[in-house]
Amino acid sequence: LVADSGNHRIRSIQGGTVSTLAGSGVPGYLDGTGPRAQLREPSGLSIGCDGTLLFTERGQRVRQVRLVAGRGGVTGTVTTRVGNGIGASVDGSGAPNGSASVHDPLAPMTLTTGDLVWFDRASGR
Repeated sequence: LVADSGNHRIRSIQGGTVSTLAGSGVPGYLDGTGPRAQLREPSGLSIGCDGTLLFTERGQRVRQVRLVAGRGGVTGTVTTRVGNGIGASVDGSGAPNGSASVHDPLAPMTLTTGDLVWFDRASGR
């Protein structure tokens, strides 16, 4: 699995074949499935305890990709877990309409409880 930051996509490499799981290639912050999702420089890809792919992204967000099998292969459904695009470390509720914000998030992961944790680099939290 690869966070393809320069192409604004999450990709899979299997047996030498590269395929896009999520992202249209156009930078943005639109949740959705496969190429309907817009990502902005995804990075920090990790796999949560439940198999969900987690990633951080420029624009101060932590998002996730749930894999979906279809006739055309596997794609991913992207949803925002936390962050509203404001670069600040503010406690509060999560996405999609939450008040919490993150500031340069890194290394997201889920705990066995399902809780999400990450390192907020800019604030040192």
